Amino acid sequence: MLKKTSKTGYLARLAKDRAKAELLNYAAGEYLEGKASLSELAKKTGLDVPAIMDEVAGVKGGEKRAVEAFLSAVETLSKLNKDPEFYQLAVKAVRE
Repeated sequence: MLKKTSKTGYLARLAKDRAKAELLNYAAGEYLEGKASLSELAKKTGLDVPAIMDEVAGVKGGEKRAVEAFLSAVETLSKLNKDPEFYQLAVKAVRE
């Protein structure tokens, strides 16, 4: 497919895809910070609401995996050092 695409066409598609990714990232950030509703962001960016919702879910999912990995590492250290309070403090910090 790339062989049938002109350099200009390829660069235009690449720019369009990059712009869409930037808009999705912006919209998800604004929504997660409570600065705008999904419908407001859809109107402002020209993106559809389901696309913004998918991006928000991806951001939240990434954060959740990072927290889970952090707590898993802390739990291991807590057990190795026989310090259960260390893990409890980490859980408390994550919840705040």
